[in-house]
Amino acid sequence: MQLEEHETILSAWFKQAHTANTSIDEPHLKEKTLQVAASQGIDGFQALKGWINCFKKIHNLVYKTTSGESAIVNPKTVIDWKSKELPKITDGYQPKDIYNADETGLFYNLQPSKTMTYKGNSCHGGRKSKRRVTVLPGCNADGTEKLPPLTTGKYNKPQCFRNIEKLPTKYTEIQIHR
Repeated sequence: MQLEEHETILSAWFKQAHTANTSIDEPHLKEKTLQVAASQGIDGFQALKGWINCFKKIHNLVYKTTSGESAIVNPKTVIDWKSKELPKITDGYQPKDIYNADETGLFYNLQPSKTMTYKGNSCHGGRKSKRRVTVLPGCNADGTEKLPPLTTGKYNKPQCFRNIEKLPTKYTEIQIHR
């Protein structure tokens, strides 16, 4: 009887979280399962993978990606550029002398991109955190020299680096003029 009530409480929690567009992954489900078991005084409950899988199957839950953003690139355009334009640009240079660098955002406070949902339901994510730093990695074409990444952000001491004494990167604050 106690385990049936446990499952009912967990199912109600999942329904509420799903309605609020909260992302739920397996570690989150397991943590909540253990919290509910502890609050009910169920001793020795472990929420093993088999139990989690049965819970998902009984409640018709699946794991889906919450965002469907994708860049669509025409493969023919890429092939043409690589065969015609790239040789013109790199002519006369050795691969060790050709460098590439590209910035990327490192979002350090994001919800998981996948969540459990009911089979057959569409999957919508909530508002995504915009807290990030920008990282600029770079290396040469033959991979013999990797440049130390440059990291920039809005704050002199961002929260994501709060307990870190030494960074494996150079960090600089972006000066924003208002």
